[in-house]
Amino acid sequence: MEIEEHYHEVLHMLEGVLLYIFKGLSTDYREEIELIRTIYPSEEFLLPEPGKEVRLTFAEGQALLRSEGPPEFANVSDTEDMSTPQEKALGALVRKKFNTDFYVLDKFPIDARPFYAMPDPENPAVTNAYDFMMRGQEILSGGQRLHLPHELEKTIRAKGLDPNQPGIKEYVDVFRSVGVPPHGGGGIGLDRVVAWYLNLPSVHLVCDYPRTPKRLSP
Repeated sequence: MEIEEHYHEVLHMLEGVLLYIFKGLSTDYREEIELIRTIYPSEEFLLPEPGKEVRLTFAEGQALLRSEGPPEFANVSDTEDMSTPQEKALGALVRKKFNTDFYVLDKFPIDARPFYAMPDPENPAVTNAYDFMMRGQEILSGGQRLHLPHELEKTIRAKGLDPNQPGIKEYVDVFRSVGVPPHGGGGIGLDRVVAWYLNLPSVHLVCDYPRTPKRLSP
């Protein structure tokens, strides 16, 4: 969506949509949820109180892991992306500290995001990019994208890539030929949303045709 003043307009829109869905699920589909729990037991999916949504910067999440997390995360860095074990450990801390299984991590480091992520104008070491988390696992990745072609080319080169190589050149050419306003969004993993809402042991349980390194068909 187009950004008028700040990329958090996009973040709040996505957050609001998901919270609305989660609240509806807990009331309108209670019978179905309880049926699934007879096979795959799980604790209730906790939501933040209205007006108390949990939004942490990446650095704040890492600081929480360093101060209150397991010993193996005592030295996690603010400049390197989180591993899956780190994400799960942070999810457990957020649940205990804020009483919610749903939260946002914002301001990811520049090296943890692709070339099209918009750097923070006040701190170019981080980006205007975020992940949405459920039970300590990512279900949405998004943020503000670069929209000026010369800035795109600059960040592409900074990543060690050639802005004129096939695939990337066509991407940049769109911004040069038609012009694009400031914008942002997010890619929602619907299979993950369902799996982690119900705390299922595998996302494959909610996929009609799961793909794995050992299964390419049907």
